[in-house]
Amino acid sequence: MIVVSNKHDLVDILLNVSDFFVKETCGTCFPCREGNRNIKEILLELKKKGYKEKYKKIIGELREAILLAARCGFGQSSVNFIYSLLDKFFYEEVR
Repeated sequence: MIVVSNKHDLVDILLNVSDFFVKETCGTCFPCREGNRNIKEILLELKKKGYKEKYKKIIGELREAILLAARCGFGQSSVNFIYSLLDKFFYEEVR
């Protein structure tokens, strides 16, 4: 559980979580290693350019690939928080 106030930037929180998964993956399976690295790059772009629905769509597609192909629970759960936050708190009209 992560508790933050409304003063925190949600994209910074997403980047922090993403950075954790990129650093902590064992690197054995390609989907987890490269999928999480790609998600971090997308989030960095989101930080620079603002939210676009396409980012959520691409992360959703990466999430599905990781869920299907990751070898362990770490990889299979790595994108859940990020995608959940994008799904619940980001909308095209907000940014």
